[in-house]
Amino acid sequence: ADMAAGAVRNFAWGNKPGFLKRTGDGGYVAFVGVCTHLDCNVKFLPEQKRFYCACHKGWYDEDGLNIAGPPPAPLRRLAVVAEGDSLIVKKAA
Repeated sequence: ADMAAGAVRNFAWGNKPGFLKRTGDGGYVAFVGVCTHLDCNVKFLPEQKRFYCACHKGWYDEDGLNIAGPPPAPLRRLAVVAEGDSLIVKKAA
């Protein structure tokens, strides 16, 4: 509840990075922080509101869509479910 709209936080998704983003409508979306090109880790650059993969200069917009470089697909989305005061992140159906 303390995240502002558009804010992104990282979390561990097993042994991979994950990202949780607060949407403008108060909901949440989550992504696996691994490039869809060659599985390198990506990072979120808040000043540019984009995800970046330094391995081969791949870019994703703030919604995880591939927009430049070699990534062939968007970042993998995860399901986010609110349970009381907790958010549960799990594989999307």
